[in-house]
Amino acid sequence: MKKYLLYLTMLFTLSVGQINAQCPIVPYAVVELFTSQGCSYCPSAGEALDSVSYYESISGRNVICIAEHVKYGSAWTDPFADAQFPPRQYNYCLYTGVPVVGTPESWVNGKLLINANLNPAIITQHVNIQLGSANTPTAGVCLTLQTPVNAPTLTFGYTLSGNTSGANLIV
Repeated sequence: MKKYLLYLTMLFTLSVGQINAQCPIVPYAVVELFTSQGCSYCPSAGEALDSVSYYESISGRNVICIAEHVKYGSAWTDPFADAQFPPRQYNYCLYTGVPVVGTPESWVNGKLLINANLNPAIITQHVNIQLGSANTPTAGVCLTLQTPVNAPTLTFGYTLSGNTSGANLIV
């Protein structure tokens, strides 16, 4: 069950917040870095993500930083590449109208951050925007997950609140 919860958390593209007393939710920002070992800008982008991850781990804010290694068929072998990540990156580009997929490419809550020369200050600025002023969320989502014991299926429901204009919920 933890695997599903983490995966669904990674897929939120909204700034989440409290909906009602039955479903208390705190603001989250998910920072995704699409990277590859064959990319010359990627080591510095990875260091920037590591720095933000460390800072946010002691800040008390709910920020999840994820490095997703992709491979596009180049001769360079990336042992960390996973076939599930390129389609995810392509879908982000498709939904947001970004014409080019590349590395490094970083998204905060499903919104393109920057595609080269990432640094901790820029990432943190976009995290702050997504969390809202004083961590007050602009929109919320409440997920309910149900699965029978030992069942191969997972059923989920969701409720949205707040200003969701221009936002995508990708599950």
